[in-house]
Amino acid sequence: MARSLEFQQPPFDAQLQEIEDIRRARYGPSYTRHTADLVDIKPDPLPEPVLADIKPDALPKSDVADIKPDPLPTSDWDFADFRTIVKTPELLAKEAVDKELEGWPWKECPQKLLTLGPFAFNYAADGGANTSPRFKLPQAFQTSPLLTKLFGNDVVARTLLQMIFQNHSSAWKFWSTCQEMTHIYDSQVHLWDMTGTFEDAGYFHNCEKPRYGPGAPTDPWDQGSVSPIIVIAPFRRPSGPASYFEQVRNVHRMSLAMSNFAENMQNLQIHRISFLTPQLLGLLIPKMTNLKVLGIYQCQLMHVAEIFRLLDIIKTDRPLGRENQISLDFFPMWHQGPVPVDDKGDRSIFFAGTYGVTWDNSDMDHCLAIWAIVMRALPLARAQNIDLVSKGTAFRQWLDKGLLWKVEKTLQAMLDPKPDVRVIAALADARNSDHGGNWRTFTSNSRIGCRPEGYEPYVRTYRCNTCRVENLGIFYKWHDLLELQAFNGNNTRLANLTCYGCKLMIICRHEKDHYKAAKRRLMKAWLHSGPGGEWNTTDLNKALYDFNARDIMTKADSMDNRRIESMNHTNPAHNYDAEYECRQKLIPWEQYGKHGYCRRSPTADIPERTAPLDEWSRHSMDNRNAHCRW
Repeated sequence: MARSLEFQQPPFDAQLQEIEDIRRARYGPSYTRHTADLVDIKPDPLPEPVLADIKPDALPKSDVADIKPDPLPTSDWDFADFRTIVKTPELLAKEAVDKELEGWPWKECPQKLLTLGPFAFNYAADGGANTSPRFKLPQAFQTSPLLTKLFGNDVVARTLLQMIFQNHSSAWKFWSTCQEMTHIYDSQVHLWDMTGTFEDAGYFHNCEKPRYGPGAPTDPWDQGSVSPIIVIAPFRRPSGPASYFEQVRNVHRMSLAMSNFAENMQNLQIHRISFLTPQLLGLLIPKMTNLKVLGIYQCQLMHVAEIFRLLDIIKTDRPLGRENQISLDFFPMWHQGPVPVDDKGDRSIFFAGTYGVTWDNSDMDHCLAIWAIVMRALPLARAQNIDLVSKGTAFRQWLDKGLLWKVEKTLQAMLDPKPDVRVIAALADARNSDHGGNWRTFTSNSRIGCRPEGYEPYVRTYRCNTCRVENLGIFYKWHDLLELQAFNGNNTRLANLTCYGCKLMIICRHEKDHYKAAKRRLMKAWLHSGPGGEWNTTDLNKALYDFNARDIMTKADSMDNRRIESMNHTNPAHNYDAEYECRQKLIPWEQYGKHGYCRRSPTADIPERTAPLDEWSRHSMDNRNAHCRW
């Protein structure tokens, strides 16, 4: 190989030795390695090469095939860029579902929907031209003799469906097993439409029309009829949800239909009716002397504390020997909260959390309030042969929505023939990170800080001034018990004791989200006799007459006008529909206090803790028993 440069650099060791010699000559015998700085040493410049003498090296004579590429990296983090993600069938199915759910929650009636309501197929697509449900798979005809012969007999089919429709969860699960079941449901179950998908004013199988007299229809097609099972719900329609005017009008027609055929109703399932109140049910249900099953699901004004009114209503005016003939399936109103993610995919500024039992924060421990209500309701329900705790019931499914922890253990402790109040108190307060529902830790005053009063006040019973029931101290506000102890059980302090359950009931009856206050005022104007009067609880005919006499439809129309005004402000930023786009009240950071003190109701967004806490576990300040005591 020819020499490419005139100057060859000396080895590195030779350069260091040369620098050392220069330093010794400059600094004399006293030189050490730290005497001079290398910055002062400037190496001699390299001689410039002579370009004319530079000759390129000759290429090696070899075949291109002998050239081997560099080996691929073997470590996981180096190989990450070369990996291919293999999507599982479950992931592909989830992506397909998410794609179909774009735009949820819908207000209208997309053509891709299979159902418009409970057990109601989407016949409204294509302007009503969709004559058959849009199943993706062909129907598999049932060949089982047991199934075909049982449901081929009309009497047997009705009896089986009456048993299946004891709970809504079993009814929809059985309906979704095969297309053959959907046809059986269509022939045995009547659906009352509270919106009016095809009809202008809802559809009640002509039951709102008079049965007798000169105004009664003579054509059999126009005459009313009822099935043993009736499902009432608002259905979707292409024009969007019903206005308040339409909803109130349909509630009146539903009441008229129930009045006409009250003695023929056996199984009644009511879903998502915004204007349904306990006072209206108190007028309608006692007239249904043959009613066996009553289902109330996700009605806006029927909160969890209304379980007591429902238990009273279903045993009112029952025939002798059938006082406890009605089975109740109740799913109280569950508040999911607004959409947590906005259109840009960021967290919505109008979402504060899923409080469940209420829409907004109430500065109260909702879990203890719910357990106080459940503990009072369980003996009343068992006395009426009503099941509220089995996992198939709607009430139990509401309890399992995530707000309450250790539901199964708490219910078992409450239903124990020989209950231990220490276990009940600890499990009801299971979200408290100091003990996590462990009754031994709960009763150990040395392991729980900032509880000088001990655990004993929380396992004693005190009489509530509102419900007149002896409740455990854990179901009262801590400050009220502290005052009671400070004044040695003063009668004035005892008279002011109100349990959490009654406080939650008062809060729910005065909620203002989703125009609830206006809805209650409208129903009160219809069913209440006015200032100084009382509710109409017995005379259904008078209530139906008062609807027109008191001009209730005008009040519903004014509610619509108020809603329109809220969506048409001068400032477009203030426009929103409080019925379908209601916003939550956020807690500003300043209200938490400079020591992290926060009074916030628990939310269902926090999953239940399964692993026990140790002494090094961290937990949020708002769950601490030391500074956030309700």
